[in-house]
Formats: sequence, structure tokens, C-alpha cells
Amino acid sequence: SSHHLSKEEAYPYVAPYRQLFNSLIADAVDSYKRKPPEDRLIDSSRTRSSSISDRILWNIGHCEQLLKDPYVKIRRRYGVVRILVKDSVQVVFKKLDSNLKPSHPSTARSLNYSLHCDDIHKEFPEIENAELRPTNLYWGYTWDLLGETRTPIVCMDGSQIDWYIETITKVAEPIMDTEQQQDRTTKKVRPKYVNRKSNT
Repeated sequence: SSHHLSKEEAYPYVAPYRQLFNSLIADAVDSYKRKPPEDRLIDSSRTRSSSISDRILWNIGHCEQLLKDPYVKIRRRYGVVRILVKDSVQVVFKKLDSNLKPSHPSTARSLNYSLHCDDIHKEFPEIENAELRPTNLYWGYTWDLLGETRTPIVCMDGSQIDWYIETITKVAEPIMDTEQQQDRTTKKVRPKYVNRKSNT
């Protein structure tokens, strides 16, 4: 089987982008949730994920920070955005199922991607290193109606998960005015802390 980076080797490549990518995903999920409930109810899960996915693509296409990043190459084809970081790690954004596997039937292209053997030179013609074999990752997202969005980063080996990095991002915190905000921090956080001490 093809060689790809371990979790420890790959993490330094993705770490600088975690906050940014997760916020682009969170924004896409949030903007979907702002649709009127009756529209969301009639959407199939496929419509829902393609609507979120379109928004992620739009966010990436308008993200100055990414577009100006000298370590990042972005390629958009077939409705998928590929992001290549330092010519070593390639990222695709994907809705994942509850087992953290990419949802939807796999095509030959997606199978090649998860086997780490897709032709990077077709995707990024400007790369001169003929030997280049990046590690392919799914920057996934799963979300539930309570507003919890998980954004795991998954490395597949064919149809099996080789490793993943988990994050849970709380999205859509209720917006409060400053007085309530202060109230929440003083009243709720302190007593908890005091109780914990008195139990010992």
C-alpha cells in the first residue's frame, strides 16, 4: 500500500489552519441553520450537505488569508476544493457519517484519493516535483440539531480509517449582551469552582 504520513507527522501541516478551516465550516453550517425551518425540513440530507459544502467552497474562495498564503495551493474541480499545504498534505472538505467515514458512494476518484494514489500532477499542474506523493486528508464535519459541530480530520487507507484527529467546536452560541455575559461568568463559574474545592 502507498505510504502516507502518520498522525504525528501530518499534524504540524494542518495545525496552523485548524482554527481557520473550522470557522469556515462553522460559518457554512450556521448559515444553513439560518434558513427558515420549513425549508430545512424538506431538504434531503444530500441537499443539506451540498448546500453546506457550496458555502464552504464559497468561503474558501473569498478567504484572503488563504488566497495570500504562500504555503497553500487551492484547486477547484468537479465541485470539490483541494487544498495542498506545503506540497505535502492535501485536504478535501467532506461531510462524514457517524463512523467518521466520508458519506456518499465512493467514485473511482474518491477511492484513489483515500488510497493516497491520485495523480497530484493532474490536480496541480504547476508542481514540478515528479516524485511528489502527498498525504490525503478529509477535513470532515458532522453536526447535530443541538448546534454541536464536530470537525474531525480523517486519514483513510482505502475504505478503512487509518487515523483521525478530533475536535468539537460549539457553534452558534446564543448572542448575549455584555451585562448577561458578565453575569454568566461571575455567578456560574465561581460557585462551581468553590464547590469542587469544598468536596475534597
